[in-house]
Amino acid sequence: MSIFAGIEIGGTKLQIIYENDNGNIVHRFRANINPEEGAEIILRQIREDILSFTTHTPLTSIGVGFGGPIDRSRGLILQSFQVKGWSGFPIYDWFQSWCPVPIVIENDANVAAFGEAMRGAGKKYSRVFYITNGSGVGSGFVMDKKLYVGAGSVEMEFGHLRIDMSGMELEQKCSGWAINREIRDRIQSDPSSDLARLVSCDPGHEARHLSTALAKGDPTAKQIFSDTLNVFAFALSHVIHLLGPDVIIIGGGLSLIGKPLCDVVTSHLQKHLIDIFRPGPPVMIALLGEDVVPLGAIEYAKQFYKT
Repeated sequence: MSIFAGIEIGGTKLQIIYENDNGNIVHRFRANINPEEGAEIILRQIREDILSFTTHTPLTSIGVGFGGPIDRSRGLILQSFQVKGWSGFPIYDWFQSWCPVPIVIENDANVAAFGEAMRGAGKKYSRVFYITNGSGVGSGFVMDKKLYVGAGSVEMEFGHLRIDMSGMELEQKCSGWAINREIRDRIQSDPSSDLARLVSCDPGHEARHLSTALAKGDPTAKQIFSDTLNVFAFALSHVIHLLGPDVIIIGGGLSLIGKPLCDVVTSHLQKHLIDIFRPGPPVMIALLGEDVVPLGAIEYAKQFYKT
């Protein structure tokens, strides 16, 4: 029986999933990440869990999805935008020094895209563009079940698309942090709104209250939602014009809003697509949920190391 490990190293959480070749999850590990503690704590947790698991069960391969740019050719972490201590870290050599099994290191959004293309919402499509919208905004593109990688170390940086000539990036308007800021600004002018009341009872991470306020029909929430997704759709129109994907899949925290998210994005897209691209590809919610990165990492490693 083969056992595959998929690891997600993000800015807020660490996940490890162990899956057998029947597709059954046999063990999982999850921990919240404190960015101030740095990479050292995360590395220790990974090592301890894998060594504990492999005492009696050898691994076939490991796939790693890292939340930041990586250098594939040298097996290096280039940078984390949230957690200190990762810049220039030789993660491939580190794994091989104590767990010498086949391993693949890739960006987390890329392996998430691969996971959704192989076993999620995109498995029936040839050209799959995936977006993760949470604390940051990332993306990946899979064509004919092959992950697209660029000539350098990074590609498909959807969150860093410039949305105007001033240099404003999409992530600055549509990420979870950006939505938090927008909500705080808007509720100051309308403190009696449902959204304002929800935030006042549970301050911090304001964006998580947006879906509840939307369900209540709150006008402030509806305006923030529409304005944010209009910018999102504008950036997405560039992707559609350039790549012509068969499907757009949205994951991350924003995707928890569900079908209303897809409906509003699709509606706004009609204003931004040229005629021959309308109505555009279907917009769907990711199916793999919180497991999308580790499961995608497992699938990606399998592509390199056939059993």
